[in-house]
Amino acid sequence: MRIWMEKIARNGVRSPFLPLLMAARKRLPGDLAGCLRILKALELYEFRVFRWAGKRANAGETRLLRWGFDLYHGNAKLDALCREIISRAHSYLSNKDFREGFTPAPNKSFYRWPGIRYLLYEYELELSRGRAVRIRWDDLRRDPQRTIEHVLPQEPSKPYWRERFDEEALRKYTDALGNLSLTLDNSSYGNKAFPDKRGDTTTKTPCYAGSSLYIERDIAKYTDWTPDTIVQRGNCIRDWALSRWYIDDSTVGEIPLNEAVEESEEQE
Repeated sequence: MRIWMEKIARNGVRSPFLPLLMAARKRLPGDLAGCLRILKALELYEFRVFRWAGKRANAGETRLLRWGFDLYHGNAKLDALCREIISRAHSYLSNKDFREGFTPAPNKSFYRWPGIRYLLYEYELELSRGRAVRIRWDDLRRDPQRTIEHVLPQEPSKPYWRERFDEEALRKYTDALGNLSLTLDNSSYGNKAFPDKRGDTTTKTPCYAGSSLYIERDIAKYTDWTPDTIVQRGNCIRDWALSRWYIDDSTVGEIPLNEAVEESEEQE
C-alpha cells in the first residue's frame, strides 16, 4: 500500500482526494485490500484526468468530496465507490481519446508535458520487473532537464542525424514520446550519433548499453535510430500505458445529469 501512496504523492496529492483517503483510513483500518483498491482508483483518476487530459485541479471536486463524506459515514460500499471513481475518470478521458493522444505530430511536445517524468518513471519501474531502480524520484523532480534524454538530440548537428531526419521529421519527432528517456548521463550524451550513445557493454564512457537504468538499456536493443524507430518505441510505451491506466469500456456508466452540471460549473 505504501507504494501506491508514493505514486499519488509523486503526482501531487490533490486536496479533493484527502477526505476520501482519510475516510478510508478511518472506516477500513484492517482492510488493506480495500484501501489499496481506492488508492489504485485514485492514481488512475489522477493520471488520466489531471495529467493526460489536463483538466483543471477542481475537476470532479464536488463528487470526490462527496465520496469521502459517504465513505466516512458508512453510506458507500467499496465496490460501488471504486467503480464510480473509475467511471468518472473515463467520462473525462475516453479510451479512444487516450489512445489518440500518443500520436506524434509537429509542434506536439511530450518533453514539455508536465506528466512526462511520472510516465517514464513508471515505465522504468515496469522494465525493472520488481528489481531496484537506480534513479530517484527526487532527482527527477529537482532537475528534470538533466534527467530527461533526447535520443535524437535537440541540436542534431552530426551527419548521422542529418542523414536520417529532414526538417519536418525533426519538428515531428524530437520531442515525441518514443524519443525520450530517463537518464543519469544527459551531459555526456549531448548530440552524439546514436551508435556512440548506444555503445556496448565494453564501452568505457556512459552509454545506453552500459546504463544502470533499464529504460536506457531497453533503447540499446535498437541498432539504428530513425523516424520509424521512434514510432516503434513510442507504440511500445503507448501499449504499456494503455494497459497500465486501463479502463474497461463495458464497466463504466453515464454521469447523472445533475452531477454533469455540477462538474461543468467547477471547470468554468
